[in-house]
Amino acid sequence: MSGAPAVSGAACGSGLFARRAALWVLEKARAPRSVLAELFAAAERHYMLQASDRALMRAIVLACLKERRILDRLLRRLMDRPLKARHRRIRHILHMGLAQLLVLEIPPHAAVSTAVALAREGDVRSRPLAGLVNAVLRRAARERDSLVEWCAGQDPLALLPDWLAARWRANLGESRARAIAAVMRRPAPLDLVARDPAAAERLRADLNALPLPGGVLRLAEPTDVRALPGYEEGLFWVQDWAATLPARLLDSALRAHGHAPADGPVVDLCAAPGGKSAQLAAAGWPVMAVDISPARLARLQDNLARLKLEAMV
Repeated sequence: MSGAPAVSGAACGSGLFARRAALWVLEKARAPRSVLAELFAAAERHYMLQASDRALMRAIVLACLKERRILDRLLRRLMDRPLKARHRRIRHILHMGLAQLLVLEIPPHAAVSTAVALAREGDVRSRPLAGLVNAVLRRAARERDSLVEWCAGQDPLALLPDWLAARWRANLGESRARAIAAVMRRPAPLDLVARDPAAAERLRADLNALPLPGGVLRLAEPTDVRALPGYEEGLFWVQDWAATLPARLLDSALRAHGHAPADGPVVDLCAAPGGKSAQLAAAGWPVMAVDISPARLARLQDNLARLKLEAMV
């Protein structure tokens, strides 16, 4: 539906654990002050997910959140009557099933059967609707090609929150706003930053990655980074290429104005999970990393320890 990569067959066959975890994250994600990274980490621990299950859980959750508006439109197209507000769990399950069928290209038997199982595991409000889940998703599987075509024809601006679409139209103009919204529906790349720029070429060969400026390596497909060679040795961290620019520019500006690491620490606010802190520490600067979330600070400390870098946290 949005050009997302298909999930591997191994992930598809991993059963209910990844889907249970994804459903739990979706139910918690819209609570005030919730942090998606913390929810992912909690779900992984609670459900003891293996690498393929972790990747599938994240793919399902991100597809549901990113495509929420179009998934709601699909439900209106596929159902005679809308779900009641008290059936939020069933709505999440249907979103998950549609995302697997139309976005992640997971085989219908896996997407439908696990969705029905999740409905049957629910409370007294959800269990009676297992048959509805089965019927809606089986229809979506039968009509997949036409539904994918219908989704592709939707105005990308209409899939944004109304306030955001209005702001973009006012500030950017209709055509530019629509072009940016269309790009946002593409799957995000997975970028890695080599701790030691001198080792970037070897990492590039080991990972079959595309080299980008600044020692960034872009992988062709999303994957569980913890399973990649060099992860445990701390040879790289995950950071989008665009997110590396501020720290690189700051490093250059400080040095151009005659500042040196001995002048004192650089303070990184909202620092977790630690990409910019790692960049600055690897460049030789003393770093003070600050974040409001204790759980995210713990993750930052773990990342720095794995990378063999230091910062005041």
